[in-house]
Amino acid sequence: MIIKPKVGIDSIKLGMTRVQVERLWGKPNTIDEDFISIYADPNIPKDKWIYWEYSRGVELCFHSTNDFLLSHIDIYSSDAIFENIKLIGLSERELWLKFNTSRHDDDYDTDDGWGPNVYEIDQYCLNLMVKYRKITNITLYPEHNATGDTPIWPNNRV
Repeated sequence: MIIKPKVGIDSIKLGMTRVQVERLWGKPNTIDEDFISIYADPNIPKDKWIYWEYSRGVELCFHSTNDFLLSHIDIYSSDAIFENIKLIGLSERELWLKFNTSRHDDDYDTDDGWGPNVYEIDQYCLNLMVKYRKITNITLYPEHNATGDTPIWPNNRV
């Protein structure tokens, strides 16, 4: 599986509909839904996520704020390749050596130093989750406009 920054993985592109994804990869192994509301007012609609998980080690996430287009991709497969590197299983040290522009996200820090920790590689729109000093999963997301509120889908890139 080839990770294409700001675009997708293999033939799957960010911004696709569920119908388009199903045509390419078939039905997912599991489908899950999640509702999130940060508002106390029941008249304000909740955010809704739909997760499609495939046995190939990929979870596709469709979000209501993006009209249920493919909003981000979570990759768990050790077969995923980015710039000729298999990232899953790569050590935290190797991560720093290969991507010195990585920025650590403290939101996930734990006291024991064993993670999980998230490293962002902004220029590629990638987040790398590290647990027990190894990369365990990758999140691929689209580039956003200058204000950060509108995704720039691969088909709309200039």
